[in-house]
Amino acid sequence: MAKCCSRPKSGFTLDASEVQTALDRLMPGENIKVSAHREGLFLTGTVESAGTSASAAAIVNRFLPEGSAVHNLLNLQGSQQVVLQVRVAEMTRQTVKEFGFDTSFSKNSGGRSLSVDTTGATGLDAGTLFTSGTIVTGIPGLTSTTYQALERQGLTKTLAEPTLTAISGETATFLAGGEYPFPSGISTDSNQVVTYEFKEFGIRLNFSPTVLNAGRINLHVSTEVSALSTANSITINGTTVNGISARRTETTVDVPSGGSIMISGLLQADDVNAINGVPWFKDVPVLGALFRSVEFNQNKSELVVTVTAYLAKPTDNSAPLALPSDGFVPASDIDLYLLGRLRNTYGKSGTAPPASSLAGPYGYIME
Repeated sequence: MAKCCSRPKSGFTLDASEVQTALDRLMPGENIKVSAHREGLFLTGTVESAGTSASAAAIVNRFLPEGSAVHNLLNLQGSQQVVLQVRVAEMTRQTVKEFGFDTSFSKNSGGRSLSVDTTGATGLDAGTLFTSGTIVTGIPGLTSTTYQALERQGLTKTLAEPTLTAISGETATFLAGGEYPFPSGISTDSNQVVTYEFKEFGIRLNFSPTVLNAGRINLHVSTEVSALSTANSITINGTTVNGISARRTETTVDVPSGGSIMISGLLQADDVNAINGVPWFKDVPVLGALFRSVEFNQNKSELVVTVTAYLAKPTDNSAPLALPSDGFVPASDIDLYLLGRLRNTYGKSGTAPPASSLAGPYGYIME
């Protein structure tokens, strides 16, 4: 059986007109010219995107004999630079409720005594502010009971919005953070010297854009928001080493210029309930509450990562880019000590404020 679409054998004469006919039929409306020189085919003209250029080269390559090559000299029209905006938003809610008792019970019967002491069994966090008091029960054998109660609610908001620009087909990297020395091993000699390696943390963004037809953009995105965490710390040879908490996403998506898409999301809810107490005594109705401590811990986290891509082109010198430091002048002694100002709003005396704010992200012209 003959193979379909096999490459021509060596010695085959290049026919530019046949290749031109195939391109006109398969890619109508494109300004592509094919010419043969020696043992290669040359593509010239202008196409809309890098994807169209790659498709044309792939089609022509099927007509080439072994030992020949296609030379892609196609120009790309329009903007081929991509601005990517990533938003990482996280909301974390924490609720902690703890209620514990310190009491003791003693009873003599028939020359035998029974005593129970729950001092220190409350389980509340050391050094945490809590309310406390004393309950006098008046029950024989049951001493005055001290109670401790704690309710704590926390809310954490994390928002990161890195922005990065890259040309179509290239990879751009962004990192706002630092490097943390992390133990990587211990020497085998008697000194047991700890060796370290540096791990990056902070806000990281890597992406590789490819501009397709009709303003569509293919994005390979890798983004991460990380921070040092004492919750995952460990101790090595007496040295406390913090862990790193991270929210990381890597994916490939297609978006139109100016379009947005959510690339990842997370909803997490953790509920932890615990009861500490004296066996049997804590199960006694009513009075059992004096011999047990109750802890309730609830954590909820919502995480969303969205990306927005734009085709962009640089400005000319007549349109200077806006900077966060524009118009900033340090405060004078009078402003600082008498008026309590840290800065002046405008750099020159008599300069009026701008008539209107800039539309869209500063420093770019969007399509």
